[in-house]
Amino acid sequence: MKSAGFLSTLGVGLCVVAFSAFFLAPMYQPMFSNRLTFLWSCLLASDILSFNWLFLPEEWRASETVKAFFDSFNTSFLPINRWSILLIVTIEALWIYSLGSLIFRFLKNPLEESPLLRFCLTCLTGAAALSALTGFLGLIGCLQSWLFWTLAAGTILTLVWKIRDAVLLKSPQISCELREDGMCNSVRFFRGLTHPGSPYCLLPTALIAFFCLLAVLPAMTPPFDFDVREYHLESVKEFWLSGRITALPNNAYANMPLGAESLVLVSMALSGDWFLGALAGKTLLSLSVPLTALLLFALGEKYLSKRAGLIAALIYVSAPLIIRNAQFGMIDDVLTMYALATAAVLLEIVNQRLTTETDISPTLATRNSQLATLLGAMAGMASAIKYPGALFVALPCFIVTFWKSSRLRLQLPVVTFLLTALLIGGVWYLKNAILLGNPVYPLCSSLFGNEFPVGFSAESYARWQTVHAPHGWAWSAIYKPIVLFFYSSDVASPLFLPVLACCILFWKRLPDYARWSLIYSSLFLVGWHVTTHRIERFLLPVVPFIALAGGAVFDVILSNVSVWMGRVLKGVLALGAAYSLLILAYPFLGAFGTFDTISEMRSSPLRLCEGLTQLVTLRSEELLKMKDSGERVLLIGDAAVFDWPVPIDYSVCFNSDDFIDSVTSKLQGDNPPKLIVVNLSEINRYQTTEYGYSSKVKAALELLDNPDRFTPIYRSEWMTTTVYELKQ
Repeated sequence: MKSAGFLSTLGVGLCVVAFSAFFLAPMYQPMFSNRLTFLWSCLLASDILSFNWLFLPEEWRASETVKAFFDSFNTSFLPINRWSILLIVTIEALWIYSLGSLIFRFLKNPLEESPLLRFCLTCLTGAAALSALTGFLGLIGCLQSWLFWTLAAGTILTLVWKIRDAVLLKSPQISCELREDGMCNSVRFFRGLTHPGSPYCLLPTALIAFFCLLAVLPAMTPPFDFDVREYHLESVKEFWLSGRITALPNNAYANMPLGAESLVLVSMALSGDWFLGALAGKTLLSLSVPLTALLLFALGEKYLSKRAGLIAALIYVSAPLIIRNAQFGMIDDVLTMYALATAAVLLEIVNQRLTTETDISPTLATRNSQLATLLGAMAGMASAIKYPGALFVALPCFIVTFWKSSRLRLQLPVVTFLLTALLIGGVWYLKNAILLGNPVYPLCSSLFGNEFPVGFSAESYARWQTVHAPHGWAWSAIYKPIVLFFYSSDVASPLFLPVLACCILFWKRLPDYARWSLIYSSLFLVGWHVTTHRIERFLLPVVPFIALAGGAVFDVILSNVSVWMGRVLKGVLALGAAYSLLILAYPFLGAFGTFDTISEMRSSPLRLCEGLTQLVTLRSEELLKMKDSGERVLLIGDAAVFDWPVPIDYSVCFNSDDFIDSVTSKLQGDNPPKLIVVNLSEINRYQTTEYGYSSKVKAALELLDNPDRFTPIYRSEWMTTTVYELKQ
């Protein structure tokens, strides 16, 4: 006991040292020498304390002409405001929960002894099933609003009818299910927080709730991030407008797995409007943050302790990169949620035990198959979100399931796992195999008999491979990305270093689950180094596993230190959470204008390239006519086109070779585009990096300088943007 107390006191000291080192590190913000001066400046800043950063600055607002133009494209049956977004999100969330509940009832309610865990997995199973269903409906061209409303109403009413039967018939079995339902349990959990005798701590829970709110509220605004506007939302927008899921040779990113984005497609179908649906879908995806936090608490409660679960949830939500990705509308948080959920189900399978040395009980065999089905749904959805999900989540799951089933002398769980994973995650691989001849497009093209992927040339594919390959094997290239993620980045979590330091100190005293969490995180880190181009957000799936280990180690420390040392550790957690709140608020939310109207934010010049904004100002009436006539605006250089309501021809930089060939052909033909926007700043940006751009673009732009055919109606001051009009 004395050694445990000494180690725990030493652990608190390590936390303070690691925490101090983090705050003394320099920041990228030039006005602050380090994080400590940033924290102090933020606490004294009157504009932050008065919440002025919640409103869109006047200089970022568009003219009335631009606002009126964008408002004219609202075809939704609901007004574009936050109540309409919340309504669509609520309906889709009910559909997801109802679908998941029906699947769980079909599986005879596995995990019945863990109602909170079951509630989380019910939601995740419903989302995975709805994603797969949408993918299949999209492939056969059935993206109609009436069909989705019919399916949603039918699923919800089926669950309501079952609950009604349970109440009227007073079936003991179903009544027991209702009493122990995860949703009811989670409601009782939050109610218990306000009870004076509650075992939970109100302050950490309030912080977790505030972080979750910080993730969800900005997600209700139009997207600003380039990747989100280039393909996360643009791809499903194009699917919805065309009425089917199809190949997009001009946008390589839009042909990769889109399992998370297909939930946005559901929102578009329910709302009947691609713009409102995108905001609702973006908001729905941000709910992965509170759901993952609840899942962490459920795992901590089951395998460690309630306090460990609460601390783990706080460490997770206080990671600034987690919240920022949810605000932007990125999908990495969704993959993170399914990686953790997969681990949760895998733990249940691994914990199965033989009843005798020679016999397998029917109950054990049945439950193993049920859990394998659930595991297949989680792993399949992870594979449907991103290719790394198949490599880092589904593949390890298959290996562990095969090993455990072999030890239990069972074959059915392996089969059910594979079938469910293929059913949930296979739709996007099937789509690529049918339409592009390569299920893992654009990867491994030579393996499938294609010299280059569809839409690529030899030059552009070489650039693709250069950009997406690991960036060097020198020692600095290996350790710098790790240091950036854990320590030096502006969005690094202040609690990661204390967690890792204490986990090393308490390695032998950590529960097995915490040790395996860290081992998996280490293996994921190695895979990230070896197979990816080491982008910071690609490491997000390790965050909940680090948080789970942190909850375990801090629980051990708090159980063995004095009251005062415990307060020091709690102060570290509180100060770390405060820093994360400020780092999120200071540079970021000002660009969102959280309390501005959707109309104002939709037409903000920040979210459209200068050429498109000027085109609206100069030719708004002509653009409105183009929507009905089917004519398209030609955009050369830019690819973040989600916000643009008129049909447009564009390409991402990797598909620019074929695109520029088609542009040249159109400009030389008898029926060239009437309006052309050239964004030279984007072209120059690509050409000065390894991303590159088609070398043929110069010849195409020379065709536009023909005064007999095209007239420049706008040129920017620095000649970086030009708008051309076809001479009549």
